[in-house]
Amino acid sequence: MDQKFSTLSRPLTAVILSLSGLFFRHQNLYHRELWNDEIYQLSLTRGPLRPFWENQSYGDLSGFAGDYLLTYPFVQWFDPNKWGMAIPHILSTILGFYLLYVVCDKYCKTALGFFVAFAIAACNGNLIFHSFELRPYAVLPTLALGSFFCADALVNRFSQLSMAKKVGAGFFYVVNLFYHAFGLLIVAFPLLYFFLSRKWYFIFNKENKGLVTFLLMVFAIGLPIWFHYATMNPNNLSRDVFLEQGIHTFAILPNPLDGFRKFFDRTVFYNLIGFKPLYFFLGGLVFLIVVPFKQKREKVMFFLITVLLPLEVIFLSVLIKGYWFLDRQYVHLSPLFAVFLGMLWDSAFSYYIAALKKRAKLSVREILGFVLMAGCFTAGMINLIVYLVRLFF
Repeated sequence: MDQKFSTLSRPLTAVILSLSGLFFRHQNLYHRELWNDEIYQLSLTRGPLRPFWENQSYGDLSGFAGDYLLTYPFVQWFDPNKWGMAIPHILSTILGFYLLYVVCDKYCKTALGFFVAFAIAACNGNLIFHSFELRPYAVLPTLALGSFFCADALVNRFSQLSMAKKVGAGFFYVVNLFYHAFGLLIVAFPLLYFFLSRKWYFIFNKENKGLVTFLLMVFAIGLPIWFHYATMNPNNLSRDVFLEQGIHTFAILPNPLDGFRKFFDRTVFYNLIGFKPLYFFLGGLVFLIVVPFKQKREKVMFFLITVLLPLEVIFLSVLIKGYWFLDRQYVHLSPLFAVFLGMLWDSAFSYYIAALKKRAKLSVREILGFVLMAGCFTAGMINLIVYLVRLFF
């Protein structure tokens, strides 16, 4: 019975929270109309199909036409119905929840890990707003999860993959590089994480023969496409133009020079969780110190390479260009941060389950970690329940 419950609890948790997340996204679009940036992209998507290989704007600051091509037929068929035009992004969001389940299924053993990851993905305010939005940011979180899944398969099981799966992964990477300027980051950093997680000489093993050649071929095709669009400037924008328009990088998010802690808390913790009652999940960071579970190095690397480094690259690129630094620019990192916190809670919980089964007594350090974990979760859930009661009653 316990084994059966354990087997069912994870997918059940994922389904309930995924449906909740889709409901929140539905309500968000239901209660609002298209806003300025969506209207601008819509105006550029109407009419005959444009030569998307040319230096033209498609609603973003760059010339990348991925979302233009994705939404074009739906705009032609359903305009001005906002729900019809949102169909590709709705389907992308559903696929994103499925990919989140696939990733969590490998890295989280317990329903608690699933609960943490899916609760953040379902309730994150930035994800809720952008998921059904007529903007490319609606698809980026799904591409990020898909890229992580592909990188895991390629680096860890390349020799076991069929030719069809390898070609599919390569095609997916090229689509990423074509879709958006951040596609290069979405592809590169998960690959970097899995490469660094292995011994450096693993690429010379017979079982991994061809992996480097395969990736070189993919990037030989994809990088010229990415550079072609990345070097476009259809609106002739520059740092001087932004200054003339009164655009300041830190007009919305805080300047790190005014207080790095405030900047880090806002850009990382606040925006990547995106729902204040779930901040208690950050207690998982403390478990890295007080709970002696295994593979801490890999988990820290996961956060640094797949979340923090791409965020820093995005921040620096925006700073150089002189544009606003906005939470939507790294909204695709939220699902990976959710997986990271899910792994921490899952590892700590799994450790205590295994420890209590093997022995009756815990060390002082283990007791401290258990008390902190139980207290953090209990207090957090009470606060969440109180919030929900006030919200609905």
